[in-house]
Amino acid sequence: MASGSTPPIGSEPSILVGGQPAAVSTAVNDDSLEMSFGSVTVGMGAPNGGGASGVRLNPETGAPELVMTPGAPITLEMSGLMPGSSVQLWLPQAEGRELGAVRVGSDGSAVLNLDSTVPRTEAPIPIGSQIVQLTATTDTQDQLVLSMTLVAEQGAPTPEFDRQRGAVPDLAPGEMLATRAGLEVEARLSFDVADGRVEVNGGDWELDLQLSGVNSSVVPSGGTTPLIRVTQDDTAFVGGQGFVPGTRADVFVFSEPVLLGSFTIADDGSFSGEVALPSELVAAGDHTLQVQAIGTDGFIRSANLGLIVEQADGDQPSLDGGRAPETTESESEGSLAWVWWLCGILLVGLASGWFLIAWRRRHDDEEPADEGNEM
Repeated sequence: MASGSTPPIGSEPSILVGGQPAAVSTAVNDDSLEMSFGSVTVGMGAPNGGGASGVRLNPETGAPELVMTPGAPITLEMSGLMPGSSVQLWLPQAEGRELGAVRVGSDGSAVLNLDSTVPRTEAPIPIGSQIVQLTATTDTQDQLVLSMTLVAEQGAPTPEFDRQRGAVPDLAPGEMLATRAGLEVEARLSFDVADGRVEVNGGDWELDLQLSGVNSSVVPSGGTTPLIRVTQDDTAFVGGQGFVPGTRADVFVFSEPVLLGSFTIADDGSFSGEVALPSELVAAGDHTLQVQAIGTDGFIRSANLGLIVEQADGDQPSLDGGRAPETTESESEGSLAWVWWLCGILLVGLASGWFLIAWRRRHDDEEPADEGNEM
């Protein structure tokens, strides 16, 4: 891992060779970057050009910076290195987290493919602008350290995992779990029964839930956390503060993850909005509500609350304006089959009755003749 101070975020890429600054020439072509210094060359960009990842110019300084988006890989190609040595990519300001490593080939070249998507049980890459360092050994056996700005973009809405369990949080009604980067952290929970409000405060961040449905409620459970009851199709207000402006806050309900809403963080680090629990997506029963947003250190903060979702009123009007539901073809065929069976049984019964009546009449007609013969 490289040592020493890092350049400011947004500054031009810098090179140290053998611990000394070295002149570097850079060329930006669309979303790719090529750098050279001595016999060493480094190229980086999206494998097929374009896409969400690649290289862009900082809007304020004009310096090239590397952009990584989950699911959109980046390729680094290098030459002029010592065969058999290692190339490593680090985030020195994120506890020295390694992004990738590769062994240099016999021709002094190496290719490193990067993707900011990481397994959910591993520490995530912090979101936002930070310094990334590439360390390698030149063909003259000097240590090389390349430093430049990396922008890790926020990916698509995804439930935050509980990394200790390796799954999304699964809480019973009345339970609460606060996390940072998928690991449990201390947070203070407060609630207001009259206002239907629940607040989770993590010190430098806060996430709030306020029920607005007439059938929803926050009820004391005898402990430090309340019992939250929400009726299907009811709405609730969510909000928070202490997050990165321009990023996104997401609201989910589990166990089968359903995204209830997403909101953009304002310039002051806050957000607010309204979500609903649609009955066609969220079944009645015990669920976990998760509100998540990006903290100022680039890691997701999440507040998870166990709640009870109760069934909506069964007297609600139907979607077709009150008309009777249409009978399906299979239901119609089944009804006709029962009609034919019933008709068949009736015909058999009528035939049996007719036969019995005819037999009795014939038997009655024969009895007088038999008596006359006996005389």
